[in-house]
Amino acid sequence: MSVSSENNKTIPHEIIFEILLRLPVKSLCRFKCVSSSWLALISDPQFVMLQLHRNKRRNLILSNLSGNSAYNYSIDEEKLVSVELDFPLEQDANRDGSGYLARIVGSCNGLVCTTPKPKIFFVLNPLTRESKRIPDVPFEPFPRSSDDLYGFGCTAEDCKFIKVSFGLKPNMSVAIFSLRMNSWRRVLASGYTRPLINVPGTLTNGALHWRLQKHGGDFVLAAFDLVEERFKEFPLPDASSSFRFFGTGVLGDCLCLQFFKGKMKEHWIMKEYGVKESWTRVFIHQDPNNVWPLCLWKNSTKLLVINRKNLLVCDCNNEGSEDVAVADVPNWNSACVYVESLVSPN
Repeated sequence: MSVSSENNKTIPHEIIFEILLRLPVKSLCRFKCVSSSWLALISDPQFVMLQLHRNKRRNLILSNLSGNSAYNYSIDEEKLVSVELDFPLEQDANRDGSGYLARIVGSCNGLVCTTPKPKIFFVLNPLTRESKRIPDVPFEPFPRSSDDLYGFGCTAEDCKFIKVSFGLKPNMSVAIFSLRMNSWRRVLASGYTRPLINVPGTLTNGALHWRLQKHGGDFVLAAFDLVEERFKEFPLPDASSSFRFFGTGVLGDCLCLQFFKGKMKEHWIMKEYGVKESWTRVFIHQDPNNVWPLCLWKNSTKLLVINRKNLLVCDCNNEGSEDVAVADVPNWNSACVYVESLVSPN
């Protein structure tokens, strides 16, 4: 039975829609040039959000310790291949001689927040190469404060950049920049002292997490809820009493803590968010004193971890590790895992 050529010319819109949803972001960016209808479809906010929620492709960014540049890796592929990325202000930052190293603040919905210069922040999509500079805070409640904390995260309706400032008394100010509204606002808080180490907030379950010290008290795991816009505290595992310091991270969508005391370190994950009894220790057979877990390798039970020189894959169930370092990767300054998306920072 013959089929007319006219019938072969038209593919139903629904099929084109479903096919495009399954393609990598880089391909979708190229396919915007196919026709005006494809440009409109791929740029449509509904398509962008569906692609974000269906897409499982993850990338890793490592910023360079010896200069203001970064490298991108697709961590769900069989082999890690590095691609150098352009940071906003990269050339200027390299020429100013300040010695400041570009850092990654965080990622959400495929957007990555970076700081290429002191107190200058950009939100960018590494794959579409769109970027937006965060404007300076129009208010400074504590002008002499130099120990601000920063974080970046998203709610269902907005992406937010957070700046936490500390006063001399137990007063705090949280400045919130909304990408959707393109404006700043401020909420007041109290109860914590200025931090000893300025580290970006760890995003998971709609909140940014830091290790903070209560006034005249102990160190706690504090979280700033991005919807309620207030701080709350979470219980630590009982084993934490043996350690004074800890860092925060995310592993397999679970909040992860790295406790350390001298050369001794332990890694714990909270399998059920907010439930103390769900804290579970993660055993890393590669020397746990020198590595930090980044994510699950290709969505398996193996961990992708990093030390000062290499990327490693560790099997938590068996001893040993596999070195997956790429030869041209310089020493890293900060690391971030993000999902591929078409989401625009503008």
